[in-house]
Amino acid sequence: MDEQRSRQRAYFHEVSVQCRFALSAFADFQLELQELFANPEQVMQSRRAGGNAQPGLNERAFFHMQALLVAAANVSKLLWPGPKPQNRERADKRAVTLRYALHVPAQKKDSPIGSRTLRDCFEHFDEHLDNVLEQNGGIADMNIGAGPVSGAFGGNIPSLRYYDLTAHEVTFLGDSLSLSPLVQELQRLATLAGELEQATYHSPYVASA
Repeated sequence: MDEQRSRQRAYFHEVSVQCRFALSAFADFQLELQELFANPEQVMQSRRAGGNAQPGLNERAFFHMQALLVAAANVSKLLWPGPKPQNRERADKRAVTLRYALHVPAQKKDSPIGSRTLRDCFEHFDEHLDNVLEQNGGIADMNIGAGPVSGAFGGNIPSLRYYDLTAHEVTFLGDSLSLSPLVQELQRLATLAGELEQATYHSPYVASA
């Protein structure tokens, strides 16, 4: 029982930690946006100019965005193992137990934290960059605007990374992710996983699906 409780504690701890990492990155991302667009007029000016006003701030903003997505993807992996885990039975058992305890849907498509599309884009960045440069003469990158990426840059230049301030969506080569439901779920999981971690110290907590 003690060994099982110790394993549960470690899993709850890691879910909580990765959620907090993601939320910290999101907070830093918001601070960069506040600094970049202290004046709302700068948003439209930046967009009309191609979105690259103050590129140093843009880079820092997308640095935090990437950290957010990677940490969120780590939570997703804990809840829904990848296609080729080292030990399928062990991974599935861990994931089922965590999903049950954390009130998470069985299918990752039904959860805001289930998508790893954008994280995978960042992970295989070299291949995506090869493809887009082979097919296009130019590229826009790390831009922030007040509207969808399809309306930016005259709709003619592909955008590698883009953040829409109005929809709160990050886009990577056409794949978009809404941040609001993702952040809300991260907050819920961080709190609940932390509570369950603490519960393992005070009671023989054993979750079962």
